[in-house]
Amino acid sequence: MADQIEDLWKDVDLEGDYGDEPIKLDLGKGRKGLQHALNLGTLEDWKAWLKSDLVAPYWKELWESCLRLDTVQSLKRGIGLSQVQELMHTGEAGGKRRYSQVFGRDQSSWQVGDHLACFSYWVKNENLKSNQGVFYGRNISDEDMDRAVWALKGVLVEMHSPSQINKPMGGAAIFGTSRAEKRPGSPVAGGRQSKRIKEKAALSFLVADEDEMTKQRLDKELEALEDDFTDEEMANLEEELQKVAGPAGPSSSRDFIKNQNTTSASWMEDVLTPRKKIELGRKSGKYNPSDTYWKIVCINMALHLTKQKEEKSQNNSDDDDDDEEPEADDAWLAKDINNAVFENDLYQSLEDFEIPATVAPTTETLLEINPESVTRLQEQQKWLDNAELQVDCTDEDLSALGIEDPNYPRIPGMVRSCCLKFWQPAAIWKLWRIWADHKTLGGVLADSVGLGKTIETIGFILTVARQKRQQMQANFKVSTKPTLIIVPPHLIEQWASELGNVSNKLKVLIYFGDNRTQGGSSLFIKGRLSRDHDIFRPDYDGRYTVVLTTYQTLEARHGLSAVSQWHKKKYSSQYKPTDRIPSDYPYELRKCFDLVVCDEAHYLRNANSGTSLAVHWLRGSFNLLITATPFFNTRNTDFQGYSRLLLFDRPTPPDMRPEELMSQDKYLLSVDFFRKYIFPQTIDDHTSATRMRVLLKHLMIRRSMASAVPIGSERTIGRDIPPVVRKVFEVPFTQEEGDAYNAYWDKNRKVLTLDTTDPNTPRFKWVMQNLRRLVLGGSWLGFVMLESLVMKIQEKQVVAGEDDIKAFYRTLVKPPETEEEDGLQVAAHQLAGMLKGSPKMRLMIEVLRDQVLLRGEKALIWTFFPGEEVYVHATLRAAGFDALMLHSNLDHKERNDMVNNFNTHRDSYMILIMSYLVNSAGLNLQRFCRNVHLFSVALARAIIEQAIGRVNRVGQTQVVQVFDYRVPDTFQISLNNRASQKALPGVLTDMSSSLASLLEPEKDYVEANKWVLRDGNLMYLEDVDERKKGDITDPDTLLDAIMAELEGAQFDPNKKKKRRNPMTPRKKKTPTKKAAGKKAAGGV
Repeated sequence: MADQIEDLWKDVDLEGDYGDEPIKLDLGKGRKGLQHALNLGTLEDWKAWLKSDLVAPYWKELWESCLRLDTVQSLKRGIGLSQVQELMHTGEAGGKRRYSQVFGRDQSSWQVGDHLACFSYWVKNENLKSNQGVFYGRNISDEDMDRAVWALKGVLVEMHSPSQINKPMGGAAIFGTSRAEKRPGSPVAGGRQSKRIKEKAALSFLVADEDEMTKQRLDKELEALEDDFTDEEMANLEEELQKVAGPAGPSSSRDFIKNQNTTSASWMEDVLTPRKKIELGRKSGKYNPSDTYWKIVCINMALHLTKQKEEKSQNNSDDDDDDEEPEADDAWLAKDINNAVFENDLYQSLEDFEIPATVAPTTETLLEINPESVTRLQEQQKWLDNAELQVDCTDEDLSALGIEDPNYPRIPGMVRSCCLKFWQPAAIWKLWRIWADHKTLGGVLADSVGLGKTIETIGFILTVARQKRQQMQANFKVSTKPTLIIVPPHLIEQWASELGNVSNKLKVLIYFGDNRTQGGSSLFIKGRLSRDHDIFRPDYDGRYTVVLTTYQTLEARHGLSAVSQWHKKKYSSQYKPTDRIPSDYPYELRKCFDLVVCDEAHYLRNANSGTSLAVHWLRGSFNLLITATPFFNTRNTDFQGYSRLLLFDRPTPPDMRPEELMSQDKYLLSVDFFRKYIFPQTIDDHTSATRMRVLLKHLMIRRSMASAVPIGSERTIGRDIPPVVRKVFEVPFTQEEGDAYNAYWDKNRKVLTLDTTDPNTPRFKWVMQNLRRLVLGGSWLGFVMLESLVMKIQEKQVVAGEDDIKAFYRTLVKPPETEEEDGLQVAAHQLAGMLKGSPKMRLMIEVLRDQVLLRGEKALIWTFFPGEEVYVHATLRAAGFDALMLHSNLDHKERNDMVNNFNTHRDSYMILIMSYLVNSAGLNLQRFCRNVHLFSVALARAIIEQAIGRVNRVGQTQVVQVFDYRVPDTFQISLNNRASQKALPGVLTDMSSSLASLLEPEKDYVEANKWVLRDGNLMYLEDVDERKKGDITDPDTLLDAIMAELEGAQFDPNKKKKRRNPMTPRKKKTPTKKAAGKKAAGGV
C-alpha cells in the first residue's frame, strides 16, 4: 500500500498547473536592482533599512559567527539557495525550531548552510511581519522572498570586500563590522597575497546576482594580484582552491571566477520546488490529516474513486431499465438519485480503494498566460473603454487643483505620505468641473472596480472645501454645510480608516450603530440627528466636516419606514409616500448637507425603494454617486432610479426634435428628456444607447484598465494593475447524473410567474423556490436529497464544528467496512461521496489542490445561494483546506474579523467562500489573493464584475486568474445567457468609439466595416488588411462574440442567438396573461 500511495503522489501531474505561475519579483542587477525591487526609493531608505532591526542583527550574526572567519572555507561549492531552503524547511518541520528559536540556539554542530538558513529565515519573516518590512502587505511568493534575501546576502558580502568595506556604503560604515580574517590554525599558501586572492575568488563566488560590473572589477583586481606570484606559488594556490571547490572545481584561480560568472545563477539561485517543500515537510509515514502531503494524497484518491465510479456507470449505461412504471410522489427521486448517483454498494469492495501502479495525469494547463494572451486581454479591455466618458488633465488643471508637483500629485489637505495615482487627478478635476458648472444636480464616479474611487472622492471633497475657502476670501457667499457619505454597513470602518489615512484636516463623525464602530480619529454621533444639531447651525463651518453613515441607518431614522411609523402614531393613518418628506417630521434633514456622497450607488437603482427615497428627501446641493457598476441590472431601468438625483426636473419643449434637444444642455440634462427619448421600450437599443452616451458625458467619468492618461497615449491605467485572465470551463454531468438532473428539472421547471398587480405594466417574477432548487441541483445533486436539511438548519449550526460538517453529508456516505481502520481510506471515501453529483466541484478541487496546497496561494470562491456556500465549505473542510465562509448570519464584528484574518495571515485562512447574496461590494481582498473561482452563476453581469473586483484592484501585483465553472444543459446556462442579454445595453453604452460604430453603421460605415469575426475570433482590420471569405460582419453576431469573449467563453457563431431590438422603432406590445403564462411554464 505504501508503494501505491507513493505512486499516487509522484505520478499525478501536480505541477501541470491550473493557471499560470505567479509573476516573479524582478530583482534587477546588483544593489540598485534589489533596492528598486524592495521599494526602497532613496539611498537613505536603503541605508536605514540595512541598519534597522529587520536586517542588521541577523547579518552581524552571520558575518561574525561564520563569514568573517574564513570566507573561502566557509562557502564550499554546493551551498546554494535550494539547499538553504531545504535546511529551513527540515529545520522547522514537525514543530522543530532549529532556526526560529529566539534564545538558546545550539550552534555547536552548525555548518555554513545552517548559518545561512538562520539568516534567511529571520530576515524574511521579520520583513514580512513588521509594517516597516519590505515584504509587508505585498503579494510576493515565498520563493521570491527567498530569492530577494539571497540576493541581499550577495550584496552585503560585496560590501565587506577589502576594497569596499571601509567606504561610506561599505560594511564598516553601515554595520560597524570588520574585515574578514583567517581562521586560527588554518593553512596559509602564498602569504598575504594568497589570502587576498582567495578572498577575491570567494567574493566572486558569493555575488550570485550576475552583476557583471562587480564581476569584471573583481577579475581585474585578481589579475593584478597574480602578477606578484611565481609559477610555483600560483600552482600551490590553485591546488588549495581546487580542494575548496571540490572534484569538479576550476583548474585555476581565474577559471574559478570565470565559472562563477557563468554558472552561479544555475545552481546557487535554484529555488526549492513546491513538491520538494511538501515532501520535506511531511510529518509522518502514516496518514496524518493535518499534513499537506497526506491532504494531496487523500484528494487524489477521492478523485480516483469518482473516476472509477464514472467508468462503472458508463459500462452499465446500456443496462438501464426503461420499462419500469413511474412511481408515485417522490419515488422518482430515489430512483434517479439514491440508486444511481449516490449508490454506495459500488464502493464496498476493497479493490476500489487500491491505487494502481500508475495514475493518469488529471491536470492540464487551463489558463495559459503568454505575451500573446496578455496582448489579447489588453485589446479586450479597450472594447469597453469609452473615451467620451473620460477627460484629460493639463498642467493648468493640476495647478487649479492645488497640485504643485505633477510627478507626486497630492491635493492640499492630504497627508505627506499620500500620493495619487497618475490617472486619479483627472477624475477629481472632472468632478470639480461638474460641481462648478451647476448644469446637473450631481455626478457619477464610475471608474472600474479597483481603480481607487475612495481616494478620488476624498480628493474631490478637499478640492471643494479649498474652492469655497478661496471664494470666501474673495467675499463671495458660499455654503459651509457639512458633507454626508452614505455607505453599505460592511464598509463603514474601511471608509473611516481611509478618511483618516488620507487627510488630517477632515473631521469624521460616525452616525451608525454604537461607539464600537469608531475608526481612527473619528467621533460618534449620539442619538438621532435633527436640524437643531450643532453641525447644522448657520455659523458652523462644516466644509471639512464629514458625517459617515449607512443606507440602513439613514432609511431607518430618516426614511420611509421612520416617517411611516411617526405618521401612523401622530395622525392614526397610513402614510402615502410623496416626492417630499413631511415638513413637520421632527427628524427631516432636507438641505442640511452640501455634498451627499453615495458609495456603491447601485443601491439606489430602484427609485421606489425606501433607501432611494431617503436619499432623495435629503435634497443635497450636489449628489455624488460612486459605483463601478452603474448599470447593475439593466441600463435604462437603473438610470431611472438615479435620474432624480442627477437631473433637473424641467420639461422639454414638445415642438423640438430629439436631435435639437440634445444640442441644448438644459433640455438634454433633464429627467423629462430621459423619460421621453431614452427610457421607452419603443426606442430601439442602438438609438437609446447613442443618446445615453451623449447624456452621460456631461455627468459621468468612467475609466477602465485600458484607459490612457492622456487619452490616446500609451500610458494606460492597466500598466499599474495586472490584467484579468478569465476562462469558462464546461464540465458535464455523467450520464447517470444528467438523468437525475433532468428528472429534477421536469419537476421544477416553472421558474417565472406573471405579476399582474398593475394591469398596465405586467411583470415576470421569479418563483424563488424553483429557482433555488434548479441552481442548487446544477451545482450538486446531493441538494435534492438534503433539501429539507439545508432549508431547516441555520448555517451557523451546519458549520459550527467538525461534527456538524460531517453530519452534513453523513446521510449520503457511509465509510467502507474494513477489517482494520484505515484513516486514509475512510477520509478519501467520504470526500469522494461529496464529489459525486458535482462535476464542478470535482474540477475545482483539483485546481485548488494545485493553487492552495502546492503553491501556497489564496483563493476566493463565489456561490449563489447559502446552501452552495455550505456545500463548498463542508467539502473543502473534508479535504483538509483551511477555508472560511462569509455568510449572512455573521454579525458585524465576526464579518470584519474574518476579512481581516484572510487579509493579514499569509499562510493560513487560505480560502474565503462568499455568496453573491451577501453584500461585499468595496471589500479589498487583493493583498495576498489573485485566484477567483465562480462556482455558481449570478443573475447579473455586474455582480460578477463586483466579485472579480475584490482582488482586481489597485495594489494587486499578480495576474488575476478567474475560473468560471458551468455544467452544460442545465438551468444555470439559461441564467447566464439571460444575464448577458440584460447586460448588453450597458455594454453598448460603455463601448469604445470604434466598436460604437456598430450601433449606427449607416453613419460611420468605415469603422463599422473594420470589425469582423474570423475563425471565431473578433478582429479589427487595419488599413492594410482585407476581408476574407467567411468573415462575419453582422452587428448582432459581433456583439454576441464580444459578450462571450468578455466572459472568457468560446463563441460559436452557429448557435442560435436572441435578436435584439431592430434599428427602426417598433410598437410596444403588452403580453397577454395567457401568453405570458405559457412562457413562464417553459422556464427562461
